[in-house]
Amino acid sequence: MFLVPVLARNLTLFLNPNAIVMSIPILTILYAIILVLSVLITRPLWQEAWDSFKQNIVRNLFEIITMTFFVLALNFALSMVVSLITGTPESVNQENIKVNTTIAPIFMLFSSVIFAPIVEESVFRGGIFSYCRKYMGFVPSAIISGFFFGCIHVMGSFITFQFTDLVYLVVYGGLGFFFCYCYEKKNSIVSSAGVHALNNLISFMLLGV
Repeated sequence: MFLVPVLARNLTLFLNPNAIVMSIPILTILYAIILVLSVLITRPLWQEAWDSFKQNIVRNLFEIITMTFFVLALNFALSMVVSLITGTPESVNQENIKVNTTIAPIFMLFSSVIFAPIVEESVFRGGIFSYCRKYMGFVPSAIISGFFFGCIHVMGSFITFQFTDLVYLVVYGGLGFFFCYCYEKKNSIVSSAGVHALNNLISFMLLGV
């Protein structure tokens, strides 16, 4: 994910040396490739979880909706605390999402509601958390997974030396921890991805309010 913007920028300039913004079609293609690869690599997890989900769709959907309200409340609470500590209204990551949403709303909707939940759940819950869970308890496994999940959301601030923004690692790490709980509760990546996607969809819709 660190290399994707670099590759997209170079491809954009190759096709149009006078371009001042990255090509959305190129970004979409690159994101789609990563999305497909993520699903292919973790296909057994998704298949097993989907087969289980279909057995009681209504109940599983209800649980996803219910857990989404909890994650929204957690996000709001942690963001408020960190905002008071740092004196900033929101994270750099959130500011970038707002800007990019005005520039390319359809792409950002795809990125937030489809790409991020599937790819990030494949990596951080289906990969890191499930691997750690084989050797240790839920809490340390969720902390490790949540930490790395948080890191990718503040990586841009680290690279640009905006170290104050790194406190938001607590917010994103907390969300990652909760997604691990969703995964653990149902033993299903569809559950954590569903909560992740619905949370992002509601957050995306609120950007226009």
